[in-house]
Amino acid sequence: MGKKAQKLALLATLASLALAADYPRENQPCTSSIECYAEFEFCEISDAELSGVCEHKSLTPVNTLEIFGYIVTFIILLTSNMGGLGGGGAVIPICMVFFGFDTKQSIAQSNASIVIASLARYFFNFKKTHPYKNGHGILVDYNVASLMLPMITVGATVGVMFNKILPSVIIAIMLTVLLLVVSYMTLRKLLRIIGTEREKYGPVCGASKTQP
Repeated sequence: MGKKAQKLALLATLASLALAADYPRENQPCTSSIECYAEFEFCEISDAELSGVCEHKSLTPVNTLEIFGYIVTFIILLTSNMGGLGGGGAVIPICMVFFGFDTKQSIAQSNASIVIASLARYFFNFKKTHPYKNGHGILVDYNVASLMLPMITVGATVGVMFNKILPSVIIAIMLTVLLLVVSYMTLRKLLRIIGTEREKYGPVCGASKTQP
């Protein structure tokens, strides 16, 4: 029963996220703002026409959900960059839930946050020395970066092409599966590190087993 419940929960999560991905109606025809995404979109109707299209709200006025979104975004990016990550994967669902963007718009916002975070970390660590080179080598290993760059470029190019071709629902499902797999692998690694440290230092950090 436990495995069946987990599968049902996973399917429900995928279905909910897929439904949320298609809920924003930007650029869709409308006759009033009621037909658009509540709190995030309005119906733009010109004077010469009886119908218009749904448009996303401007930056102001800021609603309550967006305020919570700013706080959550700050916390997520803070903790992610502390661990050396850009936090872009977490920004996507935040933009969808708290700011009313669809999947493709959320990915664009995520890319912008990754660029800013990467530049900040790079300039912050620019003058730091490598810990294993006795203060002579730089922290950023450009040899590894040059090896990774070709595949990064190819992957990013192909990903942008699929982003243009695939509908938002399929992209949302793929992102959900990816985040679940990455979260599971990270949790396993965390538990393995905790087990190793407990074997070395005991149940309390710093309390070695060899000490009385």
